[in-house]
Amino acid sequence: MELSFIKYSLQLKHRFTLSHSSRTETPIVLVKIVQDGLEGFGEASLPPYLSETQDSVISFLEQIKLQNIYSFDDLITLTNEINAYSKNNNAAKAAVNIALNDLLGKLLNSPIHKFLGIENNEKEKYTSFTIGIDNDEMIREKLSEAKQYHIYKI
Repeated sequence: MELSFIKYSLQLKHRFTLSHSSRTETPIVLVKIVQDGLEGFGEASLPPYLSETQDSVISFLEQIKLQNIYSFDDLITLTNEINAYSKNNNAAKAAVNIALNDLLGKLLNSPIHKFLGIENNEKEKYTSFTIGIDNDEMIREKLSEAKQYHIYKI
């Protein structure tokens, strides 16, 4: 099993403003795990209000040891081992966990929801997102964009 990663800056479509700060980009670390010629991908998103940075994520990733996974039980065992490396580093752990789940789904040739025992509802997928503080006109534009992509219901 091979682990690789790269720093990246995610450029936001709109300035994102909260009560204490604004930003137009978010630093992330993209993670790739390869086993048996298949690739699993994950991402550590690092907004400024978290204590993690790209460098702290990479430092954590450089410490962990991965072994091949062949089942959901292997995934759980490996995830528990990775969690034991540190009490913190949650974004880094999440990126690895996402990549491992993606990889296992590919190794088993099965969508993740099946091996997690989750019913797949093809009709509706629910998610959430935050629209940052802005003027009335821009908020209406952001809501209109969200509605256009069918991720916002009124």
